[in-house]
Amino acid sequence: MADLTDVRDRAWSLFLEPSPPRRSAFREVVPELAAAGEEPVETFSAFNRRHLERAMQLVAEMMRLANASADEKGLQDVLDFYERMRDRENPDLVDYALMAFITHHPKGRALVHVIPPLTLRNPEFAAPSTAPLERSVPGPELLDVLGAAEAEPGLSAVESVFVGGAQPSDGLEWYREDPFANEHHTHWHVVYPFSGIPDPGDPETSKAQDRQGEIFFYMHQQMLARYDAERVAAGLPRLQPLADFRSAVTVGYDPGPYVRSQGFGPRPPGARMADVEGTSIADLEGFRDRLRQAVAALSFDALNPAVAIDQVTLLGASLESDLAGIAGQSDGADRFYGDLHNTGHVMLASTSQGNPGVMTTTEVAIRDPVFYQWHKHVDDYYAAWQDRSGSRPFSDRPLVRLRKQLDPAQDRAASPDILLLFEDQLPAAASQDLQAWARSAFGDGHWDDDPAVGTTDTLETAMLQRRLTLADRVTTVPLEHLTHRPFVYVIRIENQVDQPVKVTVRVFLVPKAQAADRRAWIEMDKFVHKLQPLEKSVVARRGAQSSVIRKPAVMRPEVLKEAALEITQQRLNEMVADGLPQTIATLLGPFVGRVTAPQEVFNALGSPRWSTALPLFQRHGVILPSGQPQRPDQNDTPEEIERAEGENYCTCGWPYNLLLPRGTEPGMPCRLAVVCTDFAFDQVETDESCGSLSFCGARDRYPDKRDMGYPFDRPFDAPIRDTIMANPNMAFRDITIRRTPDAVEN
Repeated sequence: MADLTDVRDRAWSLFLEPSPPRRSAFREVVPELAAAGEEPVETFSAFNRRHLERAMQLVAEMMRLANASADEKGLQDVLDFYERMRDRENPDLVDYALMAFITHHPKGRALVHVIPPLTLRNPEFAAPSTAPLERSVPGPELLDVLGAAEAEPGLSAVESVFVGGAQPSDGLEWYREDPFANEHHTHWHVVYPFSGIPDPGDPETSKAQDRQGEIFFYMHQQMLARYDAERVAAGLPRLQPLADFRSAVTVGYDPGPYVRSQGFGPRPPGARMADVEGTSIADLEGFRDRLRQAVAALSFDALNPAVAIDQVTLLGASLESDLAGIAGQSDGADRFYGDLHNTGHVMLASTSQGNPGVMTTTEVAIRDPVFYQWHKHVDDYYAAWQDRSGSRPFSDRPLVRLRKQLDPAQDRAASPDILLLFEDQLPAAASQDLQAWARSAFGDGHWDDDPAVGTTDTLETAMLQRRLTLADRVTTVPLEHLTHRPFVYVIRIENQVDQPVKVTVRVFLVPKAQAADRRAWIEMDKFVHKLQPLEKSVVARRGAQSSVIRKPAVMRPEVLKEAALEITQQRLNEMVADGLPQTIATLLGPFVGRVTAPQEVFNALGSPRWSTALPLFQRHGVILPSGQPQRPDQNDTPEEIERAEGENYCTCGWPYNLLLPRGTEPGMPCRLAVVCTDFAFDQVETDESCGSLSFCGARDRYPDKRDMGYPFDRPFDAPIRDTIMANPNMAFRDITIRRTPDAVEN
């Protein structure tokens, strides 16, 4: 019987099998499925209720199979089922179901590290929209396998879509198409499917996650705040919501030839939303108007009886139309208040040419600029509910003090108690015990010293230029992504009472130009710190420990390495027995018994035959380990693996490489704020040890009683800067974020 290591190896390899050939194979069986009376093929969408319900049916069956055995056999049965279903249903739907099973089932969590990142399991989805279509072989074969048309003479691949002039670039493609950011959005919707998730103990029933509607609002609101920060850095105006469903969508988006090849279409500038599957534009407008009325009344008062919106999670769940929303609580509410968020995604995807646009699929939705316009509209309901709920008095603040100064004439904030240092400039003592070093350097007898020595007012970022290998394991395209110079916060907090106190330390950042807007503040970190009676305490915290980021903190997306092929006669025989056509086996004959470069075999087979052979190469070990990425838990001890099984929510979170906005070459002025709240009020009993909590919560309960984003979750009675100055438990300081010269990875 296979042990857990074998199961992990098998699952990892299954996820790594190239997706384009599987999608092509599925399209080829569509006529047979249609003849059998089954649904026509569609691009899988986690925003489509019918698609998601089918995915959850598969998840429920996987859970039943896992529950039926007390050992690894249950997981092997799940993978057997996965392989069977992948051959007759949309492979992206089946992939989603397996990822949801792994995320939400106790046995599935043993496979937490076997889901490869987007750059490995679906590299075409990470290919930049501006990457040129590269011909790895003479003639049109690569174009054929990609499904892309020849560009019109004299026009680039992008311009050929928008004949008459390409959509002008706003310079933010690098951000929207960041592989880690798209991975985050994908995984978040696996953790929080709007349909709820089957109960592992009783797969016949489903349940929503704790505060799911609120975290839906908050996570996307933070994505918008970060996007607006990048717009400030790029000299662009603030984001405007897409609230008029009949107006032209001014901005177009071409996802590029490699994403188009996977079944997505480009949207020309000026396209308009149209009716889709059971919902008209008039229906969507009705949902919009009735939801606005509900927020204004703080009640779904059109229902009988009315339902008060006293918790924002109900409103968020209702806009997404998830299990915990009003549609799940009141008969008829589903058509009256609708599913505005999901239908908007589907309608906007339908504005693209030929195939649906990227807005239909979580893996690529955030690539499209219209994603942010749509979510700005969704976020307006969140902000309106917050404004309608009134301001906070801050009377429950802990009796702690952080020092700060403000020059009102220059609007310049400073604080000796909020310090920044670069990790690469820390002394050796700091690497051995960061907290002890920070106390000795900035506390004890140095509490009132000038802390400028060794600290910095400027954080640094840089773009890294790399090459991304696509699923054919041959073609590479340019890839650039943001990195930053790792840094450390040092925060000094004085306890003003003669008893111990625990505080929640909340760290926020905002471009200074937007500092007066509470919705523009970006959550950077949140953690708990204990102070002794009357202690002048110093706490050090690495940026890589942030509560908003995915763990472990990784700066560079993993890409496929240079590979080699080794085809033995035994492996060739096994592949033929596994379905490799004899015509391909004959062409592979000259390569038997030697190590070969993939390009050489690719040239011999041609791209269609290569696409047929590649999954079999993968499955039968023809691709040598040097070209096969190592599973993250490959060398873990049993104790480390056991701990990881309980931390799969750590794999949900904002990417570490995007923790800071990119900034500008001269330096973008920003404001950093620290707010301490009383942990006695904040505390939620939970056994979660994961650090990626702010965006993804925890498996049982969200580990913070306060509304997400506190204190920026409500309007302020006074300007934000005056509020910070008036409260001893708050402080701020001005910093800059500077973009340094780009780097190229060899």
